[in-house]
Amino acid sequence: MANCNRLLTCTGFPVRGFESHRFRNNRKVLTDLSNTFKWVDGGCLIFPTSTSTGSTAEEVLIFTLTIALFYACFFLYTEIMNRSYTTLFIWIGFLLLASLAIYLYKFFAKESGFRYKLKGPYLLSKGEKAFFDILIQSISPDLYICPKVRVADLIEVDLPKSDKKFWASFNKISKKHVDFVLCSRADFSPKLIIELNGGSHNSRARSQRDSFVNESFIQANIPVLHVPVQSFYDQNQIMTQVQNTLANKL
Repeated sequence: MANCNRLLTCTGFPVRGFESHRFRNNRKVLTDLSNTFKWVDGGCLIFPTSTSTGSTAEEVLIFTLTIALFYACFFLYTEIMNRSYTTLFIWIGFLLLASLAIYLYKFFAKESGFRYKLKGPYLLSKGEKAFFDILIQSISPDLYICPKVRVADLIEVDLPKSDKKFWASFNKISKKHVDFVLCSRADFSPKLIIELNGGSHNSRARSQRDSFVNESFIQANIPVLHVPVQSFYDQNQIMTQVQNTLANKL
């Protein structure tokens, strides 16, 4: 019952007359409603106590309008509204404006919450482009070159998803990429992985990454060719390296 009085008091309406015969039939309804409110420092927050975190702006708007409708319908039938119409309308207006502000905020945040821009003007760096130009002249005509391919698009975890090691193994390949993949023109099956080794490959972390990638592709029976970054690439040398690596696979 105390919560019922607080529900009336927090809106600015007098409690006098609530115990009269006219309101006794509505006591249970108001009590149930008041129990769904959160009370903070004697004040009233017009939101349910549900622990769900998936409330949308539309749900907030509908709930607020429902509370406003309740205020209007319930108190229009009471004797205490003779002096409280102004207070009622102020509260209804405040609730409507607050719900509209929440809805608009959620709407525009949903539209502009994700912001992106072009990472760079080119897909390949100058060094990668220089190697690509030589590589395209050095491979067999029955092969395609695919640059910047995600490792997880080439190999997969050989464990059931129910295995506790599955996701840990998947995470190790999901965010890694290789520089170039040679694929068959006939069926796009991957034939050879080519990695350009720049100065960063000498670091310990990069070396560990390269060792993991090598081992992963060996298990998948896809050979890996590492080519040091150079200012000039010899076409015959690249051709020989590619042919020898593919021959070793056979």
